[in-house]
Amino acid sequence: CPRCKAPVPIGDGAIAAALERASGACASAARRLGVAYAKGELGLERDERRAAQLYKAAAAAGDAAAQHNLGLMYMSGGKAPKALKWFRAAAAQDHAPSLYNLATAYAFGTGVPRDADEAAALYRRAAMLGSAEAAYALGRLETDAVAAREYFVVAARRGHRLAAAALLEG
Repeated sequence: CPRCKAPVPIGDGAIAAALERASGACASAARRLGVAYAKGELGLERDERRAAQLYKAAAAAGDAAAQHNLGLMYMSGGKAPKALKWFRAAAAQDHAPSLYNLATAYAFGTGVPRDADEAAALYRRAAMLGSAEAAYALGRLETDAVAAREYFVVAARRGHRLAAAALLEG
């Protein structure tokens, strides 16, 4: 490993063991191990509780992707206020997926008052950071057909299928 100078592990079990050893000192290792537990990867049994513990440790250390993953876990558990706390933390680091999820919360009034202007501003930030989903959402929100088409073009170029379909229709 370039960071810790340990030999690079070969095989799922060795990778999982190396991540486990590193997870206490390295936020990205804790997050990656959390993903492995959440998905049942690297030969590990699926364990949402362990995944959440690892995400919390990495999120507390400032890992934006872990903050996002923790937000997703809270949102899927119906705990929007806790989810939005973590999405905001990651969004403050310009994490595009968290900006998109935060924008969607404002667009639909999930855990916050509905606010189309705030949603649009957050979608714009996410789109500027490369989010195809955010560009598509902006196209859907846009009342001007020409401007909407421009957003759909951006989203389609980034691989968004619904945006590509919208361009074919219109």
